[in-house]
Amino acid sequence: MNQLTESNVPLSEEAAVIAKEASALMLRKSQDYNQGMLDQETYYLFGIKSIATMIWQKASRMVNIITSDKKENFESLEDTLIDLANYAFIGAAYLRRKQRNNDN
Repeated sequence: MNQLTESNVPLSEEAAVIAKEASALMLRKSQDYNQGMLDQETYYLFGIKSIATMIWQKASRMVNIITSDKKENFESLEDTLIDLANYAFIGAAYLRRKQRNNDN
């Protein structure tokens, strides 16, 4: 999955590559989950509280993975962290949109 192979690449550059991959993944998943039929406000019915719940679930999943001796079956720690970041991005976008709507 990682496009950078050299260990001497700064972590921030590797993180930027992952952010780009995460963005593409978020767009693909968005199509899978709501197939373009629901807008984000409908999908996250309770607004930022719904998004916070998703972040909490992913953070809980992360803790479970790193504290368990069992190997995960479907979603790796990296997958979980990328999902967590994407929900944070969605939350920031939600707040920006809400602010723009309030400014008008």
